[in-house]
This record gives sequence, C-alpha cells and structure tokens, in this order.
Amino acid sequence: MAASNPTADIVVVYNPHSSAANEARLRNAIERAFGARRVDFCECSPQADMQARLAPWLAGGVRLVIAAGGDGTISDVAEALVGTDVVLGILPQGTSNVLARELKLPLRMEAAARILAGEYAVRKIDVLRAGDSVCVLGVSVGLSAQAMQDTGRGQKRLLGPWAYWLTFARHFFSLRSHLFTVELDGYATQLRSTDVLAMNVGTIAFRAIRWGPDVKPDDGLLDFCFLWARNGLEYALTILSFALRLYTRNERVNVVPLERSLRIVQPEGLLVQGDGDVIGVTPITISLEKEALNIAVPPSA
Repeated sequence: MAASNPTADIVVVYNPHSSAANEARLRNAIERAFGARRVDFCECSPQADMQARLAPWLAGGVRLVIAAGGDGTISDVAEALVGTDVVLGILPQGTSNVLARELKLPLRMEAAARILAGEYAVRKIDVLRAGDSVCVLGVSVGLSAQAMQDTGRGQKRLLGPWAYWLTFARHFFSLRSHLFTVELDGYATQLRSTDVLAMNVGTIAFRAIRWGPDVKPDDGLLDFCFLWARNGLEYALTILSFALRLYTRNERVNVVPLERSLRIVQPEGLLVQGDGDVIGVTPITISLEKEALNIAVPPSA
C-alpha cells in the first residue's frame, strides 16, 4: 500500500502479478543495495492509475522511481513520468524484459539494484503515445497482437519469453494477412501485411533478434515496420534471418523511419497491442514523443 506520508526521494513500484515476481527477494535486494537509505514501496496492478498512485511522491520531489516488474509495469510507470525530470530505474522481473535487454541493463535483480543505489548515468529515450497509452517498446497490429492476447500468465511464468513463440507457432497454420491503409507522417498508402508495427526499440524478444541495427529508443524516430508472410514457415524464416543479422528489405519486410506519427486506418476492429498488453482496436494513431523519459543506466552504458 502507498505510504500515508511518503517523504522518501526513492520509491519502488512493484507488480506482484508479473511473471517473475518475488516480493521477498525484491525487498531483500533493495535493502542490501540501499542500506539505511529510506526507500518507499508502492504496489501496482494493470488496473492501477499510476499517475494517481505516484502523485504524493511526485509532489514531494521524488528523484528516482524504480519499476520492479516486466515491460508492462515499466510502461505504466513511464506514463506517470513522461515529461518530468524524475529518473526511472528498472529492476527486471518480467517475461521478456525487452527494454532492459535493449538498454543492456543487468537482468539479475540484485545487480540492477546495486547500479540504482550507486552513481548511475541517465539516458533520455523516446516514447510512443498510442491513444491513451504510453509505450516504451512498440505498438503492433496483426499476428503479434493476437499472440500477446493469447499468451496466458501461467505460460509466461513457466516458459518465459518462449511462451510468446509457442503462441506464435500455434497461429502459423492459420496465418492471415490484411490489406492495411496507413498514414506515414500524414502520407496515406496501402500495403498487405501479416504484422504492422510502430517500434521504439529494435529488440523483438531476445537481444539477438532485432528488427535492425538502427532501431534505437533514443534515435528521435518512430520506426514503421511491416512483415508479410504467406505462411508460417515464411514468417519463421524471416525471424530466423533477423537472428542471423540478415536484415532483408523488400516489399514484404521493411523498416521505414518516421519523424512524427503512424496512423493505422484500416481494417477497422483489429486488436492493437502496446508493450505486450492489448490497448485497443484499429483505427489508432501512434505519435512520437522525443527524449521524453529519463532512464537510469550503468555509468559505462
């Protein structure tokens, strides 16, 4: 529960429902890293209004908000910190921990806590705003959105990031493509695709699998990515080529850097996922907000 008089300048936001949540281990890691310094704890959930939950600390001058959870928890906390000078720290406790991998942060909680308790550096990253949601990783429509919806919490706890790929595999035999109408920085066009994405990071699920070497969270660009596969095998081979760093670019798979926004107009009613959670349906507009979020990173990063 939130403290009635939160005066600490460090607060840990933790999600007890994340796939790797362990509150006892979390509190022990914080205590060992921060010693006698006061650190407050604030529990969150997918339904929590983080702006309201963190309001007392923000009003009190908090300097570091630590998100202990997965990428969804990080996005929830980021929504309350975008546009402020408050630094977001990350203690990875999720399924894929994509942002932590992208920023080359330690994936072990204890190591990450030691960095946050020391002299960390601050890296400003861009964010994507999709409807009412702030996303730090990306937004997608198509097979990836369906896979995110169909992957259960139990699967994620048991299999970690492999749970998503198992769900992808189940859809390979019923793979669908759509004729999309999109607006790229206001320019309207159509394309057939299995997946369309607005990406803020290059990492897909593992650090080795990326959309490309130039897709970065602080490049000041919204990267429009699309992949059209005629069957599951073709989709899998494309992902394998990414893992091998063979970044094919043609009419079926490409990355187009945008400066402002992507609007997915048609088809209407398709699921939209942002940072691993379903956030709505099409049509949707995704806008870029540059250097909007301060992230604590190792001094050498």
